[in-house]
Amino acid sequence: MTSARRRPLIPLALVATLGCGASVQSVVPSPETRLRDYAPMFVALLTASGGLALSGGQLGALVGGTLSDGEREAVRALESFKFELMAGGVTVIADSTKAGSIVEFSIGSIRYDPLAGWIADQALAKVRRVGTGEVIAFYRANAQAITPTVNKLVGSLAQAMLANY
Repeated sequence: MTSARRRPLIPLALVATLGCGASVQSVVPSPETRLRDYAPMFVALLTASGGLALSGGQLGALVGGTLSDGEREAVRALESFKFELMAGGVTVIADSTKAGSIVEFSIGSIRYDPLAGWIADQALAKVRRVGTGEVIAFYRANAQAITPTVNKLVGSLAQAMLANY
């Protein structure tokens, strides 16, 4: 194989080795802290930022395609985050007055990539005790080597929270 043919394989090998996932850091006051002690949880979208994306080609989108934006994708990410938590056994409720804790979900710089779909730089989840506002736990999912998809960030963040549930 000539070196010209190998060059396109190098980035693919790098992606396969490093992955395009998300690494998650967490701050939990004590290893014994269990989020289930603060259930049920109310999950709210605190902040989101994103750009516009046209699908179906730029001219085609203006004529007959669809227009979507990062903020709309942030709401979808929030719903996906809630689903992942509920699938892991977390009780998520719609009434914050009946919650034991509030999860403040943030996702930033959502944008559309033509190859990967919706991507984002980071997602955050801060768990606060109702009444006192005390931060019980704080999670942050960041890009590893390549900016991950929104679904990958949300899934990684939910998995980290479930590890403390």
